[in-house]
Amino acid sequence: IRQKCDKLISDLQAVHALGVRHVIGPDFWKLSFEELHRTSVNTSEIIDDIRARIFIKSIQLHRLTILSNAKRFLSNLRMVGQMLSGNTKGLSLHDRPVIWDSLFFVVPVVSTTLASFSRLFAGMGQDSLGWLLIDEAGQATPQSAAGAIWRSKRAILIGDPLQVEPVFTLPDSVVEI
Repeated sequence: IRQKCDKLISDLQAVHALGVRHVIGPDFWKLSFEELHRTSVNTSEIIDDIRARIFIKSIQLHRLTILSNAKRFLSNLRMVGQMLSGNTKGLSLHDRPVIWDSLFFVVPVVSTTLASFSRLFAGMGQDSLGWLLIDEAGQATPQSAAGAIWRSKRAILIGDPLQVEPVFTLPDSVVEI
């Protein structure tokens, strides 16, 4: 136990050497409620600077990857444009995930409605999308979100069920079945 304790103390000292002052530990929980919410834990100017430099380098790498594969990206992005306009002639369901990957590499967030999701992402299999965020999920019926959730590795559903009820286009007698 003493060795583990010494190791933890050594690790904590190393973190403090980086300028981190707020580490989640016994002292952290002694802070007032207001201080807890204003405190950035496990970070420092040094760590923030490193994080910013890594982010800038990653954006540069993304840019160079796109430029060095410009013809492929342009071709795939044109096909994305065709898919978005409903022109999927000659576009196999098998090729669509690769085409979407090109768009997601350039544009990390795509927004659509649940009503058009299955049509837009036809050909995308289970867990083929990284993240799904459904806002106002309280207004959605479970079946309208099922396909989108199935296609996603991770999903965040945000909504207040006490706000607006889901819109049903079926009579109550059918919904109750």
